[in-house]
Amino acid sequence: HFDISATSSDDWATAVGSASAPSPLFITKGKKIGGTAWITQPITTTPSVGFHPNGGMMVFIGTGKYIEEADKTTTDQVTQTFYALWDKSGNTTAINSDRSTLQQQQILREDSSHRLMSDNSVDWSSKLGWYLDLVNTGISGTQDNKGEREVTDSTLWLNQILFTTQIPNSDACEGGGSGWVMKLNAQTGADLTPADTVPEIGASLYSSQTSYKVSGLPSSLSTLVLDADDGNISRKDLCQTSNGDVCSSTVDALKMGRLSWQIIN
Repeated sequence: HFDISATSSDDWATAVGSASAPSPLFITKGKKIGGTAWITQPITTTPSVGFHPNGGMMVFIGTGKYIEEADKTTTDQVTQTFYALWDKSGNTTAINSDRSTLQQQQILREDSSHRLMSDNSVDWSSKLGWYLDLVNTGISGTQDNKGEREVTDSTLWLNQILFTTQIPNSDACEGGGSGWVMKLNAQTGADLTPADTVPEIGASLYSSQTSYKVSGLPSSLSTLVLDADDGNISRKDLCQTSNGDVCSSTVDALKMGRLSWQIIN
């Protein structure tokens, strides 16, 4: 995070910390399942950035990598995370890497096709963002991250943050794997279709849940806006998987731009 507001580039500097001791806005750290040590999480994607309703900017970024031989394993991996960080206007202080000022969201349930996330509110008077650990709860209810990670760029669409995750094949000698298409409320990290009650462990989730599983490692999402004859519009979210398949889902989209006009003589 750099302050480039000065006219001369000689006066540009890091916005957080000092010239002699610059600091990043936030250091991403996670733990292994059952572990207590904080371990730095890698970032290999481009963040999405949008305006915060109370001023400043929101920075959206996921963690994980799929580069080295060791990245293929699905066991004993550090849990990776998707973050939304509030970079307040004029902020000069780093956000605590222990997440004490971030609101937690959770993957509450999942079946073979869909996921249900929590719907916790964010108190912006005390919080500086939210986070979602990519922990695969599974139908048994036991935590297992299965090496899930976010290694494709996210997309900020109005009040929604869209991204995909990848889970390598548990057999290191085989290619491919699986992944999830994730769609969350950008301001809170909550599920777009929160449930009134959390289903029992092992119960099937509603097909209306917007986050869903795909076979093969998914690419980042591309979005298309579809305009119907009746004036309503919808959004189609597309990705391609390592299997050669195309994942597609259609959602209602808010109308944008000029919707009508008036001629005044």
